[in-house]
Order: sequence, then structure tokens, then C-alpha cells
Amino acid sequence: MLSKLSNTGLQMSHRSIVTLANVASSSAKRSTPPPGTRRILRPWVSSTPMTAFSAAFSSAATAAGSTHEFKTETRKLLDIVAKSLYTDKEVFIRELVSNASDACEKLRFLQTAGKVKSLADPDTPIEISITIDPKHREFIIEDSGIGMTKNELIENLGTIARSGSKEFITSDKVNASGDTANQIIGQFGVGFYSSFVVADKVEVFSRSADTAEDGEGHVWESDGQGSFTIKPVKGLPRGTKIVLHLKEDAADFCKPETVKKAAAKFSNFVDFPIRMADGEKGDKVKINKNDALWTRTSATEEEHTNFYRFLSGSSYGEPMYSLMYHTDAPLAIKSVFYIPEEAPNRWFQQDADVQ
Repeated sequence: MLSKLSNTGLQMSHRSIVTLANVASSSAKRSTPPPGTRRILRPWVSSTPMTAFSAAFSSAATAAGSTHEFKTETRKLLDIVAKSLYTDKEVFIRELVSNASDACEKLRFLQTAGKVKSLADPDTPIEISITIDPKHREFIIEDSGIGMTKNELIENLGTIARSGSKEFITSDKVNASGDTANQIIGQFGVGFYSSFVVADKVEVFSRSADTAEDGEGHVWESDGQGSFTIKPVKGLPRGTKIVLHLKEDAADFCKPETVKKAAAKFSNFVDFPIRMADGEKGDKVKINKNDALWTRTSATEEEHTNFYRFLSGSSYGEPMYSLMYHTDAPLAIKSVFYIPEEAPNRWFQQDADVQ
């Protein structure tokens, strides 16, 4: 059963994720490469045999035998993650909007908890914006949320199926639970890679909101071929900007009407304003209603279907049953429950319990 209580987002995880290509010495993990260094994407894959990607072994002799390290062909793994999981091209908008929403939610939580020592750009409101540039065939989404340090860019974007949101919720610094944890949507760690369905190059500009942790901005860049580069950039504002250099067959996502329609479908449940501007006019217009479906007295079948897909991370399927439940006593509760047509796919879930 999928449910939404207050601002509850879907959380389902399983211990089926294991790291196969992340066996490195602790000293290597602690080392920081010089600016512009190319890094290799470190994928997480399931222990279930998959014929779609090749693996080779390297061994190191030990007294009892030998230790082996899996090595994967990352390009093929990215094809599996991106193209197999996300067959509908417009889904990348949903995934990037969800990530931006999580970044804003994290900053709001840390500010409320007094965990931000020195906030960058304190006068900047917490919001999300989308810009399209038809001339250069670019799709750009920005948020003024928590941002990322250099190490976070490397860890969160350089490891396939590693969820930064999952790490945030379970970290000692946050230890989030209840409503705060539930409001953070993206805990699967693969949504970002849907960008490579429509883009042949992706750039991520980010600067941490807490200047006490890292006052310098960085740019992460990859063509999805198995490696990425990261280097410092001066003058970045707080938050994250993702620039997708679209493929020729994805040029429709530079059309305002296409993007507005897709963004509106996936963003009406986001609790932060989303503004959109095209590259020519530059005028930003709010495109989401910030009207939480579970707070209403009624909703259309289409709205339920869109919200169900937003929660389940799927581009298809409908709930078998929908139930809106409101009560004022003894507790004020506003909720919506969904029963799926079939059992959810637990492939990318990291915990045994469904919450």
C-alpha cells in the first residue's frame, strides 16, 4: 500500500543493493584529487546475475587464498539504469524536480534545526527554477537548496544507486525521522541518471549552503561514458544548477509548451515554488500550484493517477483503489492511501522494512 500522510513521500527500501565496484583502500577514499581530475563512476549493482553488463576480476594474493574485485562496464550499466528503468523520456523532469525538492527540504530542515553554521546567500528564497535554451539545446534546472560540497558531488553523483537523500536521513548530523524523513522523496539513488536518456552531456554546478563546510563551488561533468570530471568554479550561488545538453531527438524539451506541460504534471505536489523561464524572454512564471492533493476534500481520477506515479516513481500504472481520509478528532489527519495493481518492484530498495 502506498500512502501519503501530511507531507509524506514514498519510502520503500531493501537490502538488495550491494557495492560491487567500491573496494578501495581507506587512504584512497580520503585523498582528494587535484582540480580537473577525471574520476571513474563507481556503480552499485545487484548480486543477481545480469547478462547485460560484463565483469572482469582483479585479484590480490592473501595467505588464505585471493581477494577479488568486481569491475563493471559502466556505460552498459548506465544504459540499464537509465534506458531500461526510464522508457518515457519526460520522466527525467520528474526525477530532477524531485531531487531539487529534496535539496530545498534538506536546507529548510537544517535551518529549522539550527544545523547551518554559516548560510550562503541568506537573502535568497528557497525555490526551484527551470530554464530552456533552444538555441544551444539546453535544459537547465536550478534550486537554492542545500547544495553539495566537492566530496558530496563525487560520492552522490559518482556512485550509481547511492542515494544522497538516504544518507542525509540516516546521518548522525541529521538522524531525521517522522514527517521530515518522509518529505524527502528520492531515496533510490538512480533518478539523476535518467538525464542521460535525453542528454549526451550533463553539467552539475553546486555550492554548499553552509560556507563553514565548503565555501567554494564546483562543477561535475560527464558524458555518461564511464568517467566524470570535477573542478572548482568561482562565484556560484547557493544550491545546485543542472545543465542538460540535449540530444537531437530530445529537442522537444526546449519547447516551452512541452516542458510546462510535463513540469506541471510532476510538480504540483512539490512544496516549493517552481518558476520557469525560456532562454529568450527570461521572464519567470510560477508553474506549480503548491496545492497538496491530500489536503483537499476531493481529487479527480487523473490527479490521483499523476500523484500515484509521482510517489511510486513510475511512468505508467494506476492505483487499484484510492482512499482520501480526513479526521479532526482526536487528531487532525489528512491523508490519501493507494493500493497498487501489483506488488512493488523491490530491486532498488535498501532496507527490509517498508515504511
